[in-house]
Amino acid sequence: MMRHILMILLVLVVGRTGTVYGSGDTPRHPDELALPDLVFDIPEPVETRLSNGIRVLLFENHDLPLINLSAYVSMGDRFLPPDRHTANRLLSRVWDDGGIGTLSPDEVATRVAALGMSLSAGVGDARAYVQASMVRDDLAEGAVLWRDLLRAPRFDDDRMERAKARLLKDVQGINDNPDRLAETWFHRLLSGPESPEGRVHTRAGIEAVTRDDVLALYGSFVLPERVVVGVSGDIELPEAVALLESQLGDWRSETEAPPLEPYIWERTPRPGVFLLPGDFEQCHLRMGRGVAELTDRSADYPETKLLDFGVGYMRVYYRTRGAGLSYGTSTRLTANESRGRFWAWGSSRSGKIVDLITAVREEVADLSSRPLNDGEVATARTFIIGSLIRRMETARDVVSTRLDEISLGRPDGYTADLIAGLQAATGEQVAAAAARYAIFGDAPVVLIVGNPEGGVESLESLGLGPVTVLDPIEFGRE
Repeated sequence: MMRHILMILLVLVVGRTGTVYGSGDTPRHPDELALPDLVFDIPEPVETRLSNGIRVLLFENHDLPLINLSAYVSMGDRFLPPDRHTANRLLSRVWDDGGIGTLSPDEVATRVAALGMSLSAGVGDARAYVQASMVRDDLAEGAVLWRDLLRAPRFDDDRMERAKARLLKDVQGINDNPDRLAETWFHRLLSGPESPEGRVHTRAGIEAVTRDDVLALYGSFVLPERVVVGVSGDIELPEAVALLESQLGDWRSETEAPPLEPYIWERTPRPGVFLLPGDFEQCHLRMGRGVAELTDRSADYPETKLLDFGVGYMRVYYRTRGAGLSYGTSTRLTANESRGRFWAWGSSRSGKIVDLITAVREEVADLSSRPLNDGEVATARTFIIGSLIRRMETARDVVSTRLDEISLGRPDGYTADLIAGLQAATGEQVAAAAARYAIFGDAPVVLIVGNPEGGVESLESLGLGPVTVLDPIEFGRE
């Protein structure tokens, strides 16, 4: 991971300055890089609306005879109670694998292959997508397949059963993977077992979902009022509008769609030190807390992005790796539309897990007396802005960025404002954000999966309180 990050930083520096370091001058640490300010103006798609009100974004690029069609829909677990999450997951898995209209799944696959196009759909936590890419000569036929996947997915019964079997197998795979066990149990302890983060699909829940459940879920969300469409590539606005009018212009809801309301989750954290024993080669760590006052709309969110990289990948990573405690331990400070969290993740030998936890805690505590310096802030800024730029390298990327903003309910210009905030953030502002958010606090959740040397007594030596030994759960068996 760090080699990849360092390579990106070097490429960005060379690309901006034209400087190529000789072998004797190659920086050995990101702090030693000379990083100029990155200045990037986000390209703006052209915007219009269809006759039925559907919002359309277009970004032309005539370098290649390729055209991309995308439809994004505001939907997902964010808007659903717990008893519908499993149906939502199955909807995502079978949407582009269950046939279209009168076409069977195999017939769809044959047509897609014959056209050499791509066609996909899926659902995330807060938005769904239906996307297609094709050469210009196949636009008429490809657009029909894309339209029908959006408006008339078939959800074939046999493919539903396959999707249920795959989902069950995926859930059961948690039991044999210590890293997935650590992630799953950490979320259950940090937010509660019925929270969006902590909930795990059960065998009974998977088997209970029917095709009618999936159809009802699809029909309650995929409505023209909730769709935004993006077009990119070798096409101009008049042709794009005419195409979309022919495919979507007649699409109207029978009744007015009710406003979307996020489901309000009551998180029930269970702070403490927990051990989930397991016969694994290493001990796996998760340690952190929820940060309810931080969201991705917070005024100091750009500063937290800088902290996320600067603390986790520049301090904690190098401290723990340099001390021989871990090959890859880091901290993360992240946020979505409803809350944030600060946590550490990593793994170490059973005899070193206590030392690893101690080192991470010390490095984070040192932020109060040794905040990120100007060089560290500049390095973090360059990497994060560079990563945002890399996500907008193509016309399709530019459109997808705006579709994401709209479907997730973010204000217009969200990404541009984020980049501006990253550029403007000072060391003092980053230090202030660290004092608010980059702390483990008095009652974090500390979870170790494995068999630490010295057992429970070694973990109690951390001084974080008594250790609770968790009873294993056979996920996917019940």
